[in-house]
Amino acid sequence: MEDHEVESYRKYALMILKVAWRNIWRSRIRSIIVLSSIAIGIWAGLLIIGFSFGMNNERTAAAIGVTLGHSQAHNAEFLNDPKPGAVITDESLEQLTAVLDEQPFVKGYAVRTVLQGMVASPKQTRASRFIGVNAESEQEVTTIASHMLEGDFFETKVRKGAVISEKLAEKMGLGMKKKMVLTFQDHNGVIHKASFRVSGIYRTLNATWDEFNIYLQQKDLERLLGTSLIHEVLISYDKSEDTEEKTAAINAEIDDATLVTSWKENSPELGVADD
Repeated sequence: MEDHEVESYRKYALMILKVAWRNIWRSRIRSIIVLSSIAIGIWAGLLIIGFSFGMNNERTAAAIGVTLGHSQAHNAEFLNDPKPGAVITDESLEQLTAVLDEQPFVKGYAVRTVLQGMVASPKQTRASRFIGVNAESEQEVTTIASHMLEGDFFETKVRKGAVISEKLAEKMGLGMKKKMVLTFQDHNGVIHKASFRVSGIYRTLNATWDEFNIYLQQKDLERLLGTSLIHEVLISYDKSEDTEEKTAAINAEIDDATLVTSWKENSPELGVADD
């Protein structure tokens, strides 16, 4: 392109800009309204994006802190079929805890018993999930104790106490110190039925979790079952970043009988939202 053509295009562009600028301010009120509308639209869009981002972060942090942990370890068969016999063996647990103790990024871990069963009250009977915990280690890894509305998270010594959610208590007509009957199966297929008394009531941001999960003391379950069944190890890291890499590092050090999965694998819907 010749120099005179470039100069011609430049002058033409400047002329268009001048005409456009004059046209904008030919009607000041109209222009101010249009520009204000654009500015408000951009501001509102950024506000909504920031609000959504903040809500998603809060939901993810709550899920990690209360229900998921950063990672979970199970018998490799447990995730496909969470049957009572799909336990982490003593040898595998010893190997896993030794690896976790050596990792600088591991903040803590909690060993759990997880059983499916039925809970019954005078009002109704429904399916439930029973999580047997050691209260001290559970509070080091999760924030469940901070979500208590009544009672406490096994801080008061109560034999065969149970911590249930506010939502479940309302549906089943239960309250503090009320009895309920739990029915579940052990690793040999034997059915166990036992009465527990409500010693605490909690509420989290996850209504589905609240309605389905009941916390019990691991030692009470061991007395009923006659043995210790370990189905899950909840793992907490020092930071939420690089969770997949940390999970992979642990898996590389343990045998194939135990599988460690990150919170994104355990809750794909949260993982997609986070990405």
